[in-house]
Amino acid sequence: MSELLECKRCDLRFEASKVANGKCPHCRRLLNFVNSTGTESYFLSSRAVETEPQKEMSFKDVVLAQNRTTHAIRSLAVFFFTTLCTSLIGYALLAASASAALTCSYGSECSTDEFLILAWIVIIAGFIFGLVTGVRELNKSRL
Repeated sequence: MSELLECKRCDLRFEASKVANGKCPHCRRLLNFVNSTGTESYFLSSRAVETEPQKEMSFKDVVLAQNRTTHAIRSLAVFFFTTLCTSLIGYALLAASASAALTCSYGSECSTDEFLILAWIVIIAGFIFGLVTGVRELNKSRL
């Protein structure tokens, strides 16, 4: 049987096992609790909480965890940097296409479709390349 606690705010008794996140199950406030022996504590009674023993991390485990984090962050950076660079190049080509269209005189043969097609190819290819390199870098985080 679990130890009984009493909430000082709502004066109701409840089992210690029903306490979640240090909140009273009735009033849902972070309160001081008084256990059955009369000692006061913030979240739970003074009984020993049974938890699984934590495994001590070795230096190798810490380095592996750091490498996984580094590769995961690097994958995001590679994706964003590649996408940003190719988008800027693509939008520069779109701007060149627009300015070439504005400088054409009426009735002359001016075609800016090549710039438009090239710009969209650069933008889409850059996004796909950034996605592939980002996923490749993310796979390295699994080690």
